[in-house]
Amino acid sequence: MNNPLQELNNIHASQTTKEKTLHFVLKHKHHHKNLYLIPVIACLLILLFIPFRPKPSVPVAYVSLDINPSLELRLDQDNIVLEAKAYNKDAKKILKTIQLQGQKLETAIINLLNDKQYKSYLQDGLLEISVFADNQNLSTNIETTLNDLLKKNLEDNQYHCRQVTQETHHNASSHHMTAGKYQIIETIMSYTSQYSLNELKEMTILQLYTILYTFNQEDVPTHCQPTHNQENHHQNHH
Repeated sequence: MNNPLQELNNIHASQTTKEKTLHFVLKHKHHHKNLYLIPVIACLLILLFIPFRPKPSVPVAYVSLDINPSLELRLDQDNIVLEAKAYNKDAKKILKTIQLQGQKLETAIINLLNDKQYKSYLQDGLLEISVFADNQNLSTNIETTLNDLLKKNLEDNQYHCRQVTQETHHNASSHHMTAGKYQIIETIMSYTSQYSLNELKEMTILQLYTILYTFNQEDVPTHCQPTHNQENHHQNHH
């Protein structure tokens, strides 16, 4: 070996530590009685110099936001956005102009609400937010945090926030939909076969609640119930 230290170039340790370690190994390998130490030293070297890489964070909670843009924020245990996933074209447009990954949930929501493009959707629409986490306490805390935040920034009739079950979240994902929109669609389809899943999937939250209202008003949150004008708009649309 012309330059033994070259073998350690890729090891993350100080040059002094590398030199001392290599010197120790070379010094003892010529002593027959210490040969048994070589495998032990080799293992110690591996443990000592392998760089520490923390395990990548995995989502523990999910917050979906629907108006017509449908997107989902995937959160770690500290409510940091690990990923913002778009579920339709409108959401993709939003996420091209605004960075949400790496932000605290509250910051991400405020940035969305202040985004000019997102505001245009919300102006004549309704924001449906769903929360899911395996940990019930975490899910409840997130829902409370969001309701407090939305109450300060929107009118009551502009949003609705609720928790969803693991089954709803799973089924929504399997249909490539947000949990909030999926739950409304699932309820509509329990009353009628007039609409296909794909047809309902393309509608806004306001349109979905307007349809649901015609079947059972009690299934529509009080402040999300359509006005007479909204009903006329829906009828004209069809």
